[in-house]
Amino acid sequence: MNEFNSEDSDDFFQDGFDAKHLSYAEWVDYLRRCNAQVARFASIYALNRPTGKTLEEICLMAGANLDTNPECKEDFTDIEELEDLEYFNEPWTFLNLPLYVVSKAIFKYIDSNMARLLDEITIPQKDLWELSRSLNEALTCMTFAANAIDLCETELETCQYKMSSTALNALLARLDSISDCDSVAAKILIERMRDAVLDLRHMCIENNRKF
Repeated sequence: MNEFNSEDSDDFFQDGFDAKHLSYAEWVDYLRRCNAQVARFASIYALNRPTGKTLEEICLMAGANLDTNPECKEDFTDIEELEDLEYFNEPWTFLNLPLYVVSKAIFKYIDSNMARLLDEITIPQKDLWELSRSLNEALTCMTFAANAIDLCETELETCQYKMSSTALNALLARLDSISDCDSVAAKILIERMRDAVLDLRHMCIENNRKF
């Protein structure tokens, strides 16, 4: 633990930001602000993806640059709603990373649609468990991939994104296997979830192409 608290750890923080003086309450507030970034993008995505806007167009609207690395702390640009949060005076962790923010927001969108879908259809418990497992596995792998970017471990990042793609393919197969979707609402929800999963898979593929 002493090595982690060495002066080298200051490299992960903005100039002039003292990591050693960050209190528990400040970390709680920091996490709240990171979650606000995710919620903001999820809201923009939910409003615009069903209208036919592409992921690239939505990222442009939100100021999120997915072509990023841990050195580029300006790649997620706050707009007026978050300017008063003093985002750039805070530590830089993978929780700030545009790839993490965007992917976590899209998973949040999928989860919201999943909850609504379960009100529309009856699905066997085993199938629901498999669907939830695939969703959780994909989220976990993409979170680890973002963390690998923050650690500058490109080989680990590539591995995690490939694992994410596998989990997302399984999630697509689970969605396509849902047979009890006679209602128009259910079909719309499934299609929205498929589009979101394809967006996540596109992110994985594009990241692997960099290496």
